[in-house]
Order: sequence, then C-alpha cells, then structure tokens
Amino acid sequence: MANKSFQDVFFRDDYFKDINFFNIGHEICSPSHRFGPAARSYYLIHLVVKGQGTYQNERITYQLQAGDFFIIKPQELTKYQADATNPWEYYWIGFLGTEVANLLRLNGFGELDYLGKVLDLAGTTAKFQELLDLDLFDNGQRLRTQALFLELLSQFKLNRLPLFPEKIAKQSRYRDSFLLYIQSNYYRSELSVQEIAKSMYLHPAYFSQVIKAELGVTPQQYLISYRMEQARFLLKTSDSSIDEIADLIGYDNRHSFSRAFKTYHGTSPSEFKALTES
Repeated sequence: MANKSFQDVFFRDDYFKDINFFNIGHEICSPSHRFGPAARSYYLIHLVVKGQGTYQNERITYQLQAGDFFIIKPQELTKYQADATNPWEYYWIGFLGTEVANLLRLNGFGELDYLGKVLDLAGTTAKFQELLDLDLFDNGQRLRTQALFLELLSQFKLNRLPLFPEKIAKQSRYRDSFLLYIQSNYYRSELSVQEIAKSMYLHPAYFSQVIKAELGVTPQQYLISYRMEQARFLLKTSDSSIDEIADLIGYDNRHSFSRAFKTYHGTSPSEFKALTES
C-alpha cells in the first residue's frame, strides 16, 4: 500500500503557458519537521489542514494552524517547521506561468502578501485530494486537471478587492468585449448599440460613454468605420457585386451602403472598384 503520509508528484505540462501547475503533494509531518531555508524557482501554496507550525520568510515569521495557507514566491528565501507537540498536516501545489502574478492580484494578493485563510477547509482539502487521485500523466485528463487546479486556486483569496484599478480594468474589458462583438456580428443589419450594451448588462448611454472614452469614437461610429473598412477590402479583393457586398457587411440595400461608403471614403463603391481594377 502506498505511503499516504507523504506524496509529492511532479509532472510536465507544456499546454498551458499563462498558468499551469506541475507539482502537488501532501504530508503528515513529524514533530518539529523542518524544510529550508531554501528558495524556489516557482510559486508554491501550502494549505494547513491539521495541527500547527511556523512559516518564515525574509520579512515575517508567523504561526499557522488548520485553515491557514502560505505562499512561497519565486527566488524568495523561506523556511517552515511543524510544531513540536501538534505537528501540522498540509497539502501543497506548485505552479508558474506568464500570468501568475496578475491572477494572484485578482485574488487580492500584493507583493508583500504571503498568508491567508480559506473559507471552506473541507471543500478545498477535497479538491486537493481529487487532484492527487487523478492520473496526472494521462493526456486525456489534461483539461480536467487544469480545470481542477483553477478551481483550487480560486479558494486562496484575501478579503479585499482585486489589486487593480477596478474602474480602469472594467472599462478595458468592456472595450475588448465590444471590439469582439463587432468583429463577430458586423454583418447583421439589425445589430444595434442597445443590443451590445445589453449583452454587457450596461445602460446604452453609459456604454457609449465608456467606448467613447476608450476608443475616441462612439460605438455607432466605430461600427460604421469597421463596416466601411470591410467593404473596402472586399471591393479590392473579391469579385462580389456591390449589392452582395452591401449584404455581407450589414446593409439592407445598395443605396444606403453607397451613401455610407461615399461619406466615409469620399468616393462611391462603384468608383472605388473601377479604380482598383484599372
């Protein structure tokens, strides 16, 4: 039977560059069991599920108990030790990636934050054990293991707002969502600013204000410019008729399309097409 008092699994996964985990473990520590001082090249979170112990880095020394967790950050010297009379039991998970620091900020962690407490100790412990019980070397399980890891990581939060300028972050997300919406729906003649605002749960007036601040033009102006650039591209590169192009970019008829094209480009679609063919 496998020794359940100590488990330490390392595996390689090159599929998830932004954030991925590659190490997970569990240990029921002996009295006064100690690790370090040592520095890691990756992030490591330990969750204490029973007992007590001491965590120390270059800035703090802290007594921890069940429900507490601590983060080891890359290249920082740390050491930790189980209590002599009530030694701790903990799980840990090691991870790295290009977006780890940003994702930790979403959970409220700043540069000097190392400690916290999970709200659901039993549920978080169960997620650790579920990951340990999976075959982490099975390629068919990669999406499942990554999903479980992200669920697990979401449990390690500080009781504060995300460490981003919240208003700026939201406005940037609205902008990016708007651009994606236009790219995916510009060909629909019924597309409206009201529809897009509703998809983001925003009042149309506030939505227009945000997009104008982010892009320098109103949502309607951007939609027209996007359609006109698509029309210009199609006139230059395709054999489609003007009627067909009008339909492809969201205009119900040739006349409204031609008026919009001439207002935007300073020439009619037929004149522009003739120039590109000459």
